[in-house]
Amino acid sequence: MIATLKEYTWAEREAMQSEDITYILPISALEQHGRHLPLGTDDDILHTVLEGLRADTTLRGRYLCLPAIHYGCSREHMDFCGTVTLSNHVMEGLIEDILASAQRHQVKRVVIINSHGGNAALIEANARHWEQQFGLRVYLLSFFHSGFFRDGVLPLQTPVALDIHAGEIETSILLHRRPELVRTDQIRGEYDCCSGTCEFIPGWSTAELSPGNGVLGAPSLASAEKGEAIFRYMVDRIRDFLRELEQKRENGEEGKE
Repeated sequence: MIATLKEYTWAEREAMQSEDITYILPISALEQHGRHLPLGTDDDILHTVLEGLRADTTLRGRYLCLPAIHYGCSREHMDFCGTVTLSNHVMEGLIEDILASAQRHQVKRVVIINSHGGNAALIEANARHWEQQFGLRVYLLSFFHSGFFRDGVLPLQTPVALDIHAGEIETSILLHRRPELVRTDQIRGEYDCCSGTCEFIPGWSTAELSPGNGVLGAPSLASAEKGEAIFRYMVDRIRDFLRELEQKRENGEEGKE
């Protein structure tokens, strides 16, 4: 069961067995997504996936979903108006304070679900340190990093490695789940940009690769039908991961991932 922490009173939370609880920490971003998707696209996708997870009744563990961090490390998009970015040290501090609070109340594991690729490297770089500092397990599921879509049989025409921002994947999901947010009149083949990021230039900016546009992918290939399949894959992938953790815990294998 996945419930929402903020809906409980402190006494109700205190009555729960902390060692049985897994906190889920959603992290997204507020940043440009081309001319056709809103600034809150990462947040909208994250929350629609969480809605799908909450509707799943097959999970045996007790999961408490924390309020999301709605901002991320989005410096690569700052050439586009409306983008808001956190500095690395602020993002680190936010997560560390949340983990310290979880530790204080005897929570043993936190699953971070991240919908913005720009956050992933920072979280991965700090995860081992956080585990040792706070004495809890830190797991990361990041939609556009570490091969989240690698093993999926998805109806995509764009290689996943080239569809990283406001492209076929994200546009399809919103066409399926939040079609009212998609400016379909701004989806044009001329705005597609599938050149990929600069492998040996980690400081790349979106404006360099997609000037005046902001898309890194092919939104012209998106459809609501594809979005339904992608959405179901994302929900199933996270559910299966959580089930695997449950099984390891039941078998006394937690910490051997």
